[in-house]
Amino acid sequence: MQRFLVDANVFVAAIKNPQKKAGALDLILELASGEDVFLVGNDLLLLEFDKYSKRFKSETASHLIKRLKDKMIVVEVSEKS
Repeated sequence: MQRFLVDANVFVAAIKNPQKKAGALDLILELASGEDVFLVGNDLLLLEFDKYSKRFKSETASHLIKRLKDKMIVVEVSEKS
């Protein structure tokens, strides 16, 4: 199994102009549907996705967020002591 983090920049590239057929959208869809793939992230990343989804008012963004949330393992970030 492989683990990936979808960076907010990749998310923005996918939703900013989805009809442009940027590779970012295809990459996210491939990762979200891959059976041997785990997506990891945290609550802050999901908040960023929501923020950009509202900023670009994109149906594609809403769909991608749902797919990412369904597939993502949300990890808790802690400070090193």
